[in-house]
Amino acid sequence: DLTPEEFHQEWDFRIEGERARDDGGVSREVWTRAVADLVDPRRGLFRFAETDETTVQLRPTKGRDEAADLLGVGRLVAKALLDRRLVAAHFTVPHLKHILGKPVTFSDLRTVDAPLHHSCQWMLENPGVDALCVAFEHADRDGEAPVELVPGGADLAVTDDNKDEFVARLFKYAMLDQIARPLTNFLNGFYSVIPLDVLAAADLDPHDLDLLVSGHAEVDVADWKKHTALSGGLYKSAPVVA
Repeated sequence: DLTPEEFHQEWDFRIEGERARDDGGVSREVWTRAVADLVDPRRGLFRFAETDETTVQLRPTKGRDEAADLLGVGRLVAKALLDRRLVAAHFTVPHLKHILGKPVTFSDLRTVDAPLHHSCQWMLENPGVDALCVAFEHADRDGEAPVELVPGGADLAVTDDNKDEFVARLFKYAMLDQIARPLTNFLNGFYSVIPLDVLAAADLDPHDLDLLVSGHAEVDVADWKKHTALSGGLYKSAPVVA
């Protein structure tokens, strides 16, 4: 296992059996493949956000011992950021906020689980919640058995009088409690390479961090052309350029 200090050293990647030096292409391929494999939902550490199939979030703990794997993922993501290498994954806004040590808000739930956010919002804004026959428990979308949000929650009905407490407890469980252990492991790995106080000094917001870690999800070809300098006899109308 590499030490945190070794993550601060320059890494040189080489293809076995080849003498060519790494001018960037090999490194890009390694970072793309390594991180993409680790955050692949089929591996079990992460899953796609409910909103799309490109943004990933930590998978809730299910009794698996995955501390070492998540510690490694956190270190690799931080190393990529340190070396200005993009990773082939976009993380949810709440996950980026956790990395930055910023508070997660109720509106952030929409970026992770839009249907759940919509249900909670409707519940808060409308009367007659009693008729929904909802209890103080939550079943994760992966199909796990319901978890009580308070002791005896399975037998405690949600009403107009206690719905604010229900939504608050549901939000805390869905956004933090059920991922507390894997999140702690990921952050421990990340901060061992880039400490939180260093990130704080950079004064980044989640959008900034997303761009630095993952880049743009889409390429603006027009903007790319606008900021491209041509040389070697090339010109804008040349067939190879146009």
